[in-house]
Amino acid sequence: MAPRTNHIDQDFNDLLDFLATNKLVKATFIKEQKALVRKTHQYVYSLMWWKFQINPKEYHKKVFLHEMASDSIQIIPQSLMGYFKTSSLLIRGVVECLLKHIYYSDHPVEYELLQLNDSNYTPVRQMFDYLYKHPLFIATEEKFDAINRLKVLYGDLSSTVHGVKIKNLQMKTGLASIRPEKNILVDIVALLKKCIESINFILIIYHRNYFNKLHLHDREVLLRALPKKAKQIISGAI
Repeated sequence: MAPRTNHIDQDFNDLLDFLATNKLVKATFIKEQKALVRKTHQYVYSLMWWKFQINPKEYHKKVFLHEMASDSIQIIPQSLMGYFKTSSLLIRGVVECLLKHIYYSDHPVEYELLQLNDSNYTPVRQMFDYLYKHPLFIATEEKFDAINRLKVLYGDLSSTVHGVKIKNLQMKTGLASIRPEKNILVDIVALLKKCIESINFILIIYHRNYFNKLHLHDREVLLRALPKKAKQIISGAI
């Protein structure tokens, strides 16, 4: 087994040890839902990967990759403890980090203005519009609509966070009612999958030069969650 694959497995084992040692989740729950916990870890691991692999000198090009890693790692304990709305907020934050990473990487002046006054923040809708018009994504979006999927997901997550619909409300009346549940983890894994499919695809296209230089097993970390069509576009098959 390749060392890089071993590293992912070891990281997962370290996660289980951390959860058990800190008693964040009951060992019986982890044992019963180990496959879902592993899938959650794989998705989060790939999001965190970008922070360590893409390390440009310009701060405005890397700061939001660090924030994406920070948001994504918090998803694991929050989802396992049963905090669905908090997990949804974090996934939504990951999407925003992707948007800000690309937009402010391409707009260093706007980034500096943002640091001077947060009223200069570029709205999410405008950043999505920028992605749609970006020359790197115009052709790929016609084949695999990663940006559109991400925008739909962001809207769904916003509805959950803001409780727009009755089904989105989380009316807990006490701490005892917040507990690990299989269905919550299933839902979070499904949301993460949608998030990963779009974000990793978009970042691979945006950072093509970095991606092409990666070891095969490092590529697999990013490609494993992508659908067949997305992989074909990346490989140049379509």
